[in-house]
Amino acid sequence: MTTESVWDYPRPPRLERTSALLEVELGGVVVASTTEGWRVLETSHPPTYYLPAAAFADGVLRPCAGYSVCEWKGAAAYFDLVTEARTAPRAAWTYPAPTPGFAPIAGLVAVMAGLVDECRSTARSSRHNPAPSTAGGSPPTSPARSRASRDRRAGSHPIPAALSSSWSSRCAATSTFLCRHSAAR
Repeated sequence: MTTESVWDYPRPPRLERTSALLEVELGGVVVASTTEGWRVLETSHPPTYYLPAAAFADGVLRPCAGYSVCEWKGAAAYFDLVTEARTAPRAAWTYPAPTPGFAPIAGLVAVMAGLVDECRSTARSSRHNPAPSTAGGSPPTSPARSRASRDRRAGSHPIPAALSSSWSSRCAATSTFLCRHSAAR
């Protein structure tokens, strides 16, 4: 298995197809499974995987109120994930009309990692490494970005975790740096 560093991912993010098996479990039931996903790779963020809505079992996706805005992908709408045993409020999102560079993920669904039982992926592993040191004279990319990264690492900025190759409920706390949504409205 190849290991990728999230610090090698681009900014702005890159979108790529994946044929990895992606599965989501909630309430002890596999609620989504596909090998037809897309992944978004963004600097300092584990990959965010997007699954076709058809990959979800009937009745699992329930639209809910609110939205958020990603500077790269546009406005996102949210879903509750529902099974007989458990409901995960606002645990998934979609971009109904993303920006042109992300048109392939229109209507596809990403899942917030910490809100479901488990996700499985046969994709490459990603790890969230500490920020590169600036002691060697390399300045951070921008003061605002450095502040935002520091705030997220300190846990003061609630950015949702998403379905990622490094994700499971055991490591959801380290996979909270995925989609750059503003505060949900």
